[in-house]
Amino acid sequence: MQQVRFCPHCGATVQRVNARFCETCHQSLYVTPTLSLAGALPQGFVLKQRYQLEGKLGEGGFAAVYKARDLVLSNAWRAIKEMCSQGQGTDTREIRLAADAFKQEATLLAGLMHPNLPRIYDHFEEQGHWFLVMDYIEGETLEKYLSRMPDRKLPPETVLPLAIQLSTVLGYLHSQQPPIIFRDVKPANIMLTADGHLYLIDFGIARLFKTDQARDTIALGSPGYAAPEQYGKAQTGPQADIYGLGATLHHLLSGRDPSEEPFRFPPLHLSSRWRGLEYLIVWMVSVRQEDRPASMQEVRQECERLMMQAGMRAGPLPAYAPLSVARPRVVVAKDGSGDFQSIQEALASVSAGTRICIRPGIYQEALVLNKEVELVGEGIAEQVILSNQYTSCIRMRTSRATVKNLTIRGEASEAAIEVGQGVLHLEYCDLSATVYTALEVEGQDARVVLRRCKVHNGGWKGVVLYNYARGRLEDCDIYQNEQAGLSIWMHAGLELKNCRVHECAGNGIEISEQSFCMIENCEFFQNDLLDVIAELDGKVEIKGSRLHASASGIVIRDQGEGVIENCEVYGHALDEIRVCWGGKLTARESRFYEGKQCGLRVHAGGSASLSACRIYANQHKGIDVAFESSAEIKNCWLYDGGNDGICIREGGTATIEACYFRGNALQPIREEEGSHVYKEAITLE
Repeated sequence: MQQVRFCPHCGATVQRVNARFCETCHQSLYVTPTLSLAGALPQGFVLKQRYQLEGKLGEGGFAAVYKARDLVLSNAWRAIKEMCSQGQGTDTREIRLAADAFKQEATLLAGLMHPNLPRIYDHFEEQGHWFLVMDYIEGETLEKYLSRMPDRKLPPETVLPLAIQLSTVLGYLHSQQPPIIFRDVKPANIMLTADGHLYLIDFGIARLFKTDQARDTIALGSPGYAAPEQYGKAQTGPQADIYGLGATLHHLLSGRDPSEEPFRFPPLHLSSRWRGLEYLIVWMVSVRQEDRPASMQEVRQECERLMMQAGMRAGPLPAYAPLSVARPRVVVAKDGSGDFQSIQEALASVSAGTRICIRPGIYQEALVLNKEVELVGEGIAEQVILSNQYTSCIRMRTSRATVKNLTIRGEASEAAIEVGQGVLHLEYCDLSATVYTALEVEGQDARVVLRRCKVHNGGWKGVVLYNYARGRLEDCDIYQNEQAGLSIWMHAGLELKNCRVHECAGNGIEISEQSFCMIENCEFFQNDLLDVIAELDGKVEIKGSRLHASASGIVIRDQGEGVIENCEVYGHALDEIRVCWGGKLTARESRFYEGKQCGLRVHAGGSASLSACRIYANQHKGIDVAFESSAEIKNCWLYDGGNDGICIREGGTATIEACYFRGNALQPIREEEGSHVYKEAITLE
C-alpha cells in the first residue's frame, strides 16, 4: 500500500507520487532540517528535492558520506559527500582547509572522464553544508580488502595488473593541462570492485601543477605514502604521485604499512621471477625527485614489460568474487612489440570473441568489423588514434562489437563511424570528424550504445540516427559541432542520460519525422541556436535536466510533442520555450526563468499544459498565448517578470487555476480583446 504524503506547510494531501511542490499552497514539499554536524541527516530525507538518503557509508570529523537514490534518474544509486562548516575540536583554519578541499574535489572531478575515476553528477550548498553527488561504487577500499588477505599482503601476480590500472589513471591526470597531481595515493583512497576494477577516490588534496609556481599553498598527504617534498613548501609535481604509488605497491607486496616508519622500505625478498618489480619499486620511492621514473607512462610501460616477461596476462584477485571469463587476447603495436602491427591485420586473423588490445600510436586504417570483437586502446585514449582521410574509420558489419578507449578522427566526407547493422558499444572514446559527422547510425537493425564518450568538432553534426535506428548515450560530452550536436529523424529513437550538449554552432538536439528522444539528467548550454527542437511529429521527453545560456531553450512545432518534468530552462537570449504550428507541450514541476524574452510563448495553433511550474524573472512576458493557441495553467507561480505575468491575446485561449502572481512589472493577467480566459482561485500579491 502506498504511503500517504501531506504538505508540511498546509497539511494538504499530496496526490502525485513524485510531486515536488504542493498543488494547494505551491510550497516545496521538502523542508531541510536545521543542520549542525555532518552525518545528522536521517534515512529517507530528500536533498535538493531529488536525492533520497538510504543510509550512511561513513563519517568522521565534519564530513560524512551517504548512499542515496536519484529520484529523477530511475532511482539510480549515488554516493553523496557532505561537509559541514563546524565540527568538534576544529578551528577556523581547519574548516577553511576542509572547505577548500571539498570544492577542489568538485571542480577537478567535474571536468574529468576516465574508467578509473568516479563521475560527478551534482554539487550544491544547503545551510552552510556542502554536498557532492557522485558515482556509488559497489566494492571496498583496497585497504579493507588487504586486511582480509593472509599476512595482509598480495602476490606479485595480483599486484602488477593493479599497478597498471593505477599508473594509467594517474598518467591521465598528469596529462591534463595543467597537470593534476593526486598527492594522496594509498590503499584507503582506492576502491576495488568485484571484477578487479579500481577507482581513485578522494580528490580533496589534489592540486593543479603550475610551472611558474615554486611553492604549494599547503603541505598535505598521508605519512608514509607522501613524498619527501610534500613535507616542505616546494610545489609537488608528478613525481610525488610516482612515490605514492611506489609506497602503495610496497605495502601491497610486503604487508607492511609505510606510515609506521615513513621513508623506510625494507627489501621485499621477492623470487628471482619478480626481481624486476622490486627494482621498479625501489626506483619509484627514491628520496630525490630526479632519481625517480620520469613519468607515469614509464612506470606503466615497465609494469607491462614485467608482465610479458613473466608470461602472464591478468592476475586474479584471491578470495574475491570470481572474475569474468577471460577472452582470447592479442596485442597490436606499431613498433612490432605486439602480435600484430596493424589493427586490420589483427581483425583478419583473430576469431570471434577476441579482445584486440591496441598500444599507443596513430593508426591510419579503415576497419570493417565483420566479427564479434572488442577493440581496446591501452593507456590514455588520446594516444591511441584511429584516423582515415578517404573513408570511414569504422564500419559495423556484424551483430555485436565493442570499442573502448580510442580516439577516432574522421577526415573524409563520410562518417567517422558508420553503423548499418548490429549493436556497437563505444566506451571512453573520443570521436571527431573534420568534414562530415562523427557517428552515423542508419536502419532498423542498427543500434549504438555510448558510455563516457566525447563527440566533438563534427564538420556537420556530431551524431545522426535515422530510418528506425536506435541509440543510447550515457555520461557523454557532445560539443563544438558545426551544426547540431545530435539529430534523429525518420522513426529513429534515442535515449540520453547524464550527458552534456554544448557550444554547437547549430541546435543541441533535433528530433523530427516521427522520431522519439528521452532525455534524463542532461545539461544543454551555449548552443548558437536552440537547445532542443521537436518538429514534424517528433516527440521528446525531458526529465531532471538543465537548459541554459543558448539562443533559445526548447521549441515544439509542426505537430511535434514535448513533455518536460523537473527541469530548469533559463538564461536564454530569446524565449525559454516556444510552442507553435500545432506543437503540444506538457510541463510539470519545472522552472523557466531569467530569459531575455518570454518564459513560455504559445503561438500559431500551439497548445501547452502546465502544472506546478515556476515562471519568473523573464524580461518580457511570463507566458504569452496568442494567434489561436491555447494554454492550461494550474498550480503555477508567475513572478518578478519585466512585463505581464500571463498575456492572452489575438484569439488565444487560457484556463488559469490556483496560480500565484507577484511582482510582475505590468499586469498579472492581461486579457486582450478576442481572447478567451477562464480563471479560478487566483492569488495576487
